[in-house]
Amino acid sequence: ICLWAMSVFLSKSVRVDRLLSNLGYCNRSEVKKFLLKNKLTVHDEPIKLMKERVDPTKVLLNDKPITSSNFLSIVVNKPRGYVCSRSRDNQDHKLIYDLLPEQLVKRKPPLSCAGRLDKWASGLVIMSQNGRLINQIIDGEGSFNPKLYDIELRKPLRGDEEKLFLKGVQLRGETTLCEPAIFHVLQHDPPKIRLLLTEGRYHQIRRMLATIGNESVSIRRVGIGEIYLDEKELPPGHYRELNLQEYLSFFNDEEEKQVSLGNTTKTLPPISK
Repeated sequence: ICLWAMSVFLSKSVRVDRLLSNLGYCNRSEVKKFLLKNKLTVHDEPIKLMKERVDPTKVLLNDKPITSSNFLSIVVNKPRGYVCSRSRDNQDHKLIYDLLPEQLVKRKPPLSCAGRLDKWASGLVIMSQNGRLINQIIDGEGSFNPKLYDIELRKPLRGDEEKLFLKGVQLRGETTLCEPAIFHVLQHDPPKIRLLLTEGRYHQIRRMLATIGNESVSIRRVGIGEIYLDEKELPPGHYRELNLQEYLSFFNDEEEKQVSLGNTTKTLPPISK
C-alpha cells in the first residue's frame, strides 16, 4: 500500500480524478460535480477534464496548494466510548473515524491507528497514512517510543507496586515477564498513578494491575514518545496534524529521518460541498 501511495503522490503525472479521490475530496464518479463547485488550476489555467493528467505539486484548489507532500499524520484525543476500528460491528458503536471530517476518512491509503486504545480508554492516538511511521510507533525500539498513561485505580495502593513493576510482572497465560515499567503515584485518595510502558501487549495495563490485585477505573494515554497530550490545546474529540519535528522524533536513525522527510502534509485547503 505504501509503495502504491508513494507512486501516486510522487508521480509527475496523475489523473485529476485519481488525485482528488486519493486525497478524499470526492469519489471518482463525483469529480465532474466537484470541478463545477471548486476552482482547480495549474499555472493559473483551470482544470476542467477529470481525465487530465497533472503534477500534484503544481495544482491549486481554491487558490491554495492541494497538497504539500505524501502522507497525512494526525494526533487525536480519543474520548471514552469510541472504538479504534474502521468497521462498525454494531450500529450503536462509535468509531474514532466519526471524530474526523469525511474528507480525511476517505483519503487513500486510509488513516490507520498507530497503537489502539480500547473502547473505554481515552487519550492520545496517532493516526497516519504512512506505514513507516505506524510500524515505528508499534514495533520500533520500545525504549525510544514509550507510552505514558494516567490511571485511576479502584482499590488502595499496597506500597510495593513500584518495585514489582520495575522488576517486571508475570501476566496470566504468558511465559515471559513484562518489560520493566515505571510506576509513579500521583495521589493516594482516590488512588491515581502514572505508568510508563515500553511495550504493548493485549490489554496489558488491565492485566498488569490484576497481578497486584487491583483494577482500573479509568485509563488515559497522555504520551507517545516525545508527544504529550495537552487537553487545553486539544480537547477530547478533537484532532490536529503532526508537525515535522514531532514526526521525525519517532526515528532515531538519521538515514530514516531523511527517507521520511517528505511524509508530512500541511492543512488541506477548504472546499465547497
